Amino acid sequence: MAATDVALATTVPDANTPIPAAVDLGDSEEDVPKAGGGKKKKKKPKKKKAKPVPPDFVPVINETAAETAAWEAQLVRGAKTFSLPPWLLNERERPKLDLLRTPSCIGFALHTPRLILRQVSVGDTAAIRRIKTEPVVQRTQLYGSPAASDIRDSFQRRYVASSIPSLERGTVWRDEWVFAITARDPASLKIAPGTNLKVASRIKDAEGYLGNFALSLSTHPHAPPLLPTAQSGLEGKLFYELHPQLWGQGLASEAFGEVLRFAFEEVGCVRVSADPTTDAVASIALCLKFGMRFAREENRTRPVITCKCGWAKYCSRECQRADWVWRGGHQSECDAQ
Repeated sequence: MAATDVALATTVPDANTPIPAAVDLGDSEEDVPKAGGGKKKKKKPKKKKAKPVPPDFVPVINETAAETAAWEAQLVRGAKTFSLPPWLLNERERPKLDLLRTPSCIGFALHTPRLILRQVSVGDTAAIRRIKTEPVVQRTQLYGSPAASDIRDSFQRRYVASSIPSLERGTVWRDEWVFAITARDPASLKIAPGTNLKVASRIKDAEGYLGNFALSLSTHPHAPPLLPTAQSGLEGKLFYELHPQLWGQGLASEAFGEVLRFAFEEVGCVRVSADPTTDAVASIALCLKFGMRFAREENRTRPVITCKCGWAKYCSRECQRADWVWRGGHQSECDAQ
């Protein structure tokens, strides 16, 4: 499913283009008869001084001279660098994760009347597993039936990595936002019995991670490089899942509307799409509710080949080989190479 093209743009003058200030021309005086019968000389209209253009807003960095010096000492050529390891969530990698995942990015969230869409955290593993391994959810998704042991490194790693600000991922500074769906007031949400779910998948309350809503970003393949976002055709794609005991309360719709707003108004997307499976009736209805129109129907092959390290999955041996030989592909990460 793809959305109707929408462009929300605000015209902003280029920094090098002079902005003409408004000139207020005073009213010219009419000829007024003087007491002696003469006429008052006609005065030339005076031009008011052009008002200065206010400078661009510059945020204030509240740090002392000592703090500035301490930061500059760390930001020098030759400083030790870190790569993002495949096993990002292992305890031994926590120092790297704590360094790369900055406080401001961890704390970023979107808010709706009933939900807080926060960043996925290291402590969300069990809640993610409950959703990913539930057959009712799997029937609406394209990732098949992942093993419980794969959840953390196949899914949660990607979710957590999405909030690391400066990874090399394609042509944009950040190519994905993954928000954990949480409740503002967990007690206010209704929890369905869940008798049709596996016992291990059921929840008793709405505390913590309840699902996720992701916005994946890409630039149009034919867009010229190095152009502002609005001109480069930044496109977004929505992915989401919610624990089935919370379905039917409009929570997905609430999150959908806020992430869609975020995509257009804050990220600067010119197009947003979604691709629910053909039998996901509720998801298709949700897309139509927000003005999306049908674009095409695609056949997707579920992953059937697993790499010998157990982390990467492929739909065919040809795809596995392509990823293995690609510079930056799975060969560079696989611990069995």
